[in-house]
Amino acid sequence: MNPPINTDTLKKFVLPTSIINLKSISIWGLNNTKENRRVWESINKSDIILFFKNNKYFLKGKIIHKKIDEEFYSKILKIKQTRSLLLFITEIELINIDFERTIPIFTNPIIKNAYGFPIKIVDEKNKKLLEKIFGNIENCLNCLNSKENNNLSLSDIIDKNNLKILVNFSTKKVASKKRKGQEKFRNEVLKNFKSKCAVCGISQIGLLQAGHIIQINDEKKSGLIQNGICFCMTCHKLFDEGYFSFDDKYK
Repeated sequence: MNPPINTDTLKKFVLPTSIINLKSISIWGLNNTKENRRVWESINKSDIILFFKNNKYFLKGKIIHKKIDEEFYSKILKIKQTRSLLLFITEIELINIDFERTIPIFTNPIIKNAYGFPIKIVDEKNKKLLEKIFGNIENCLNCLNSKENNNLSLSDIIDKNNLKILVNFSTKKVASKKRKGQEKFRNEVLKNFKSKCAVCGISQIGLLQAGHIIQINDEKKSGLIQNGICFCMTCHKLFDEGYFSFDDKYK
């Protein structure tokens, strides 16, 4: 399987153009037993496959195609073979991940049983957990393979990201006051400032608000456009919290 086979040697076989167009491809063949067939059938295109030896995952690759062929392996290796369940694998890369670091998400039955099938399909629940944390399985493996996380198990990384914390939310009705005329005031202030934050210059209309330069409670004066200034949401919050202010000349 590694190093990969030059695809020129495969042109006499009926294969997808996605394989023939590659310069090389790795192929893994399995005997057509009941258990092998069950697992082989559950493997899908684009699945990531790990190769295990000496208590380490040492290679990874991506499934690009699979087929059943009684003679394929024998013709390629020029030695009589019985492996007819074929997996075509691309993007083969060396990895160096200790088996212990992948527990409990990844396991391998070869540890408990020397005759066990050397593939473990990550169940749907754990797959969703990994995708939630890392985005996809590939990112997970890269994270485990990084020097930064060399001494961390997958469980450590999950805990480190605090992804086991569950916060329960509930809703309740609250009464609030709405200031009449605020929308018109905002429109006029934004027009006055050409729809740009007076502080940072941002012009995304959905992020702009109308603020009061001098905070007043008199409803007749609070609506004066000359007392309005265009802020983005962040600058408005900073202004209201007193992180900056304006002088009488609006500087």
